[in-house]
Order: sequence, then structure tokens, then C-alpha cells
Amino acid sequence: MSYLQPLATDNENSLQELAWAIATSQEEFSLILALCNGASLRRRLVQSLQASSDLKIREIVLDKSIKTFFQTIQNLLGSEHPQALVVSGLESVSKLEQVLSGANQVREEFRKNFHFPLVLWVTDDVLHKLMRLAPDLYSWSTIVEFAIATDDLIDFIQQTADEVFEKVLAAGAGRYLESTVLNLQVGSPRRVELESAWHDLQNRRLNLNPELEASLEFMLGRANSSSLELSRQYYERSLAIFVNDSPSPRFLERRACLLYSLGLWWRTYAVLHHPEQDSATGCAKDYFQECIEVFEQANRQDLVAKFINALGSALQNLHQWKELEAVANKAIVLHQTYPNQFKLARAYSFLAEVLIAKSAWNEAKQTAQQALSLLDSVQIDTSEPVSEEMKADLDWERSYHRGWYLFALARSQSALNQPEAALQTLETAKAETKAQYDPELYIQILAELRSNYFQKGEYRTAFHLKQEQRSLEQQYGFRAFIGAGRLQAQQTINNPALPSVEQQATVATEIAASGRQQDINRLIERMGQHDRKLTIIHGQSGVGKSSLL
Repeated sequence: MSYLQPLATDNENSLQELAWAIATSQEEFSLILALCNGASLRRRLVQSLQASSDLKIREIVLDKSIKTFFQTIQNLLGSEHPQALVVSGLESVSKLEQVLSGANQVREEFRKNFHFPLVLWVTDDVLHKLMRLAPDLYSWSTIVEFAIATDDLIDFIQQTADEVFEKVLAAGAGRYLESTVLNLQVGSPRRVELESAWHDLQNRRLNLNPELEASLEFMLGRANSSSLELSRQYYERSLAIFVNDSPSPRFLERRACLLYSLGLWWRTYAVLHHPEQDSATGCAKDYFQECIEVFEQANRQDLVAKFINALGSALQNLHQWKELEAVANKAIVLHQTYPNQFKLARAYSFLAEVLIAKSAWNEAKQTAQQALSLLDSVQIDTSEPVSEEMKADLDWERSYHRGWYLFALARSQSALNQPEAALQTLETAKAETKAQYDPELYIQILAELRSNYFQKGEYRTAFHLKQEQRSLEQQYGFRAFIGAGRLQAQQTINNPALPSVEQQATVATEIAASGRQQDINRLIERMGQHDRKLTIIHGQSGVGKSSLL
């Protein structure tokens, strides 16, 4: 405890220094940078400052969407003339570089219009950007530093870890729990504070206990899920720490969460890197399998029920039918013990896939119908307020999983010589399934639909479906070239079950490979010129005019 007291004393001294700087700058502009990485500490300091001062101190919290700094403050103040102004929230501003550069360009306006001290709360990262992007404004400032006490630092990490793991365990294997739900999105105060806490621990050369250190690495992996490589590094460091000969139940539960997240990482990698799909899905299956085993070791069958469908999905993608049958039957029992109709329907769909692989068509048809019946029986009470989360869950189930159930039913109907019923089922699957959730599923539905129309003798319809199928294969990177046809821009997979990974929209790879990228750039440049009112693109049939557009 001897190390903790000087930090608290330093903060008290810094607060007095800040109050003195405000008091001696009345009726004139001064810029005071209050350096503090902790949002909770910052709030306590502002409250203490306002409580201990006789001055009228106004506080403004910036919205993350602001585009200008000076104008925003002026608009918020209006005709008000406070004796001091405290501004926070810069670390959360989306376009911070633009805001700081703009503030530097109009720095004289601060002195002309603000005749009071301006206290600007900054983090280490914001301070570095301010020095680089607004050097003229920074040259006017004085800096007052505040440090987070070590026990507060550890308490913050522990409380954040408890909340994050609680939400991940409550969600289970379903729609991906985005960083926004965990308050770990880019620019959020919690994420800034968490990353700062990690750096402070390193600078102070402090060691956390293994469970808390592993939890911190896990949270940083979740916070950086949009960057595949970075999140994997955090997850693997966390896994290396999550090793214990006699772990507590909580330790096991958190290790299982980490294993699930690593499985999800490899599942995402498989989706984004099609040539490595089987090997990556195999890695995902292994992590999901170990996740379930650790939950069982912790004697948490309720959590096994929440996460087991992820293992079933991986086994289905790998066509490992024997293992899938065992998992599906186990999942059905679990979802009946811990009722969840969405998960139970998915488990029955796994079993339907196994029965199709065995050519047990009647049983497969009945099982697929059972999955559909379970999903369709879920009703939303419109007389009661419905959460956005529930609406999103239902949309995902009906626009993704229902497509699998219909696809299984249609294949069974075709094999049972029920072509009209199969066609109707496939048309329903095509209409209701969103291609961007799982393009492979959508492409399989198109292929089956084309085959059925071809067998029926409706060749024109079959041909159009084949064109649509090839176009989608090109857009999602499953096919390099589509031959004669219109090229479309590359599309990104947006499955709610997977984390959103940073991807840039690109033109079709064929356009870039053929050297037409420069033609596109020239067209864009020409369209932006005011003296170019009309542009005519001409050329022989088949040279790529439509694809270029």
C-alpha cells in the first residue's frame, strides 16, 4: 500500500494546481490540458473541482460525431459566459484528426471569443495527436497530469472483465456480440481506459494475477475483433496464461469463453479465405470442441447448451456426419432441458443434414419440417415493447437458419419424387434467405433450384438461375472469371454470427487484373470536372462497357 498513497497525493496536488490555474486566468483565455487516461477518475476530479471552487465552471461533453471544435463549443455556449469551461470527450470523437487540424487553423478565434480559461481533458493518445496536428494551439497550453491509483486501475480491469464475461456467457453461440454491446468499440471511453490501463501496468511494471491478466488480453482481443491478426495475437496470449492445474469454476468458464472466441476467429478466417476453408474450419471445430469440454469440466451444462451449436455448425461444414449426429442428439436433449426454440430448431437441422447424408429421405423430411415448425412457432407479442435485440435475432433466424431448414426439406422432397413441392420450397428459400449472410448456402439453393427447373424442362429459367449463381460466385470470390456476362463489384460477407472485419469495398478483381482500374480512375476524375457535361463510352460488344460502369 505504500506505493498507492503517493499517487493519491499527487492527484490532490494536481487538482489544486488546476484550480489555481483557473482562478488566475479569469477574464482572459488560457488553455489548460488536463491529462488523465481514466474516465471514472476524470469524472470524480471534475466533481471535486466544481465542489471546491466558488467559480461558475461549465462542463461540456463532446459528441463523437462533431466535425469542428471551436464552432461546436461556441454553438453550445451561445450567449453564456462561464468563468471557466471544462471540455471532455475528445478521445471518443470519430474524426479527431480533422477536428484538431481545424482547431489549429482557427486558434486566434479562441482568444478573441473565449475570455475564460478552457480546461481540455486529454488522454495520452489525444495529447500526442494534439502536439502533431495542432502545434500552434498546443504551444499556448499548460499541462496538468493526473495518474490513476494502482488499486483503482486493478479494480477497473476486474469490474470490466466481470461485465464483459457475463455478457459473453449470457449471449452464448448466436449472433456475434459486437464491441458496441460490450462498450469496447473504437473511441469509447471504456476502450480508451482499458488500453491505457494496459499501458500503465506495463510502465509501472506491475503483474496481475494470471486470471485477471488473461481476462485483460481477452478483452483487448474482443475490442480489436475488426482486425483479425491483432485480435488473434491477444487471444493467443490470453490462452497461454489461462493454464492452471486446479482452476476455479470461474477460471474454467472464462477459459471456455476464450476457446469459443478463438473458434469464432478461425470460422471467420475460413469465410474470408476460401482456399483455406477446410483447414481453418477444422481449427474452429477443435476450439469449439475444447470449449464444450471445459464447460463440462466446470459442470455447467446450461452453458454447454448455449455454445454447443457452434460445434455442430463446424461439423456440418466439414461434412463429419458421424460426429455431427452425436452432437445433434446431445444438443436436442440440452435444448429441451434448457428451453430455447431457436437453438432446438438448429439442432434438428443438424440431424436433418445427417439423415440426408444417409439417404434417409423420409426421416430427413420430417426432421427438417420439425425444425421449421419450431422456428415458425416463435411469435412476437406486438402488444408489448419488443427489444431491438429480439427483432435482430428473429430476422437472423428467418433470413439465415430458416434457409438451411428449407434447403434440407427441398432436397428431401426432390429425392422422394415430389418435384413441385421441392420447387416451391426452394423458391421460398431463395426469397427469404439473405445472400450476404452465407453466400455458399444461397449459391447451393440456386444450384438446386436450377437443377430442378432443368429436369422439369424449363431451360430458360434454369439458364437465368445459372447466370445468377455464377455472378454471385464471382462477387464473393468463389469463381475467378464468369465468362460472358456483366462483372459486379466484390461483395463482403456480413453474417451476424461472425465479427465485422475491416474490409474495403473493391471493384471486381477481373477489372483490376485486366488493367481497367486506370480507366475507372479516369472516368471518376472526368465525372468530377464541371466542364465535362457528357461522357460517352463506346466499343464493340463484349469489350466490358457494362462491367466498367
